[in-house]
Amino acid sequence: MPGTLFMHRNIGNIAPLHDWNFATVLEYAIRHLKVKDIVICGHSDCGAIKALDKETDDVYIPLWLNNAVEAKKRVDARISPPKTPEDMKKRSRMIERENILLQIEHLKNYPIVKKALLEKKIQIHGLYYDLETGELTKVVSDPPSSFQSPSA
Repeated sequence: MPGTLFMHRNIGNIAPLHDWNFATVLEYAIRHLKVKDIVICGHSDCGAIKALDKETDDVYIPLWLNNAVEAKKRVDARISPPKTPEDMKKRSRMIERENILLQIEHLKNYPIVKKALLEKKIQIHGLYYDLETGELTKVVSDPPSSFQSPSA
């Protein structure tokens, strides 16, 4: 139904720390619209995630993507460097999914979110949309042992 979704979209599905725009969206959604669910939704073949590996002379895009660089670091610490295009694709998908988890962590740093979670007024969900298959899956933290080299 119209009015049942309140969306904030940006490059890389980022929930930036210390961002007035994002904080305003959260406050309005939680306090005034009384949203019950917050969803961080990433997708396959994400240009923002690909850009984490590229040098650029852009000014603002790298600053924005600093909010996602930790996802890349976490995945790269768990896997061997990719050797094939298929390995690169698997690594990219791992970073895309890890970024969803990272952005949920960022989201939980906002006082309005902390309070709403404590009072059980909201739930936070991570979703991943595979553009090739149309599959939408829930993203949850995996135990570190489940991550392997992309070739494995």
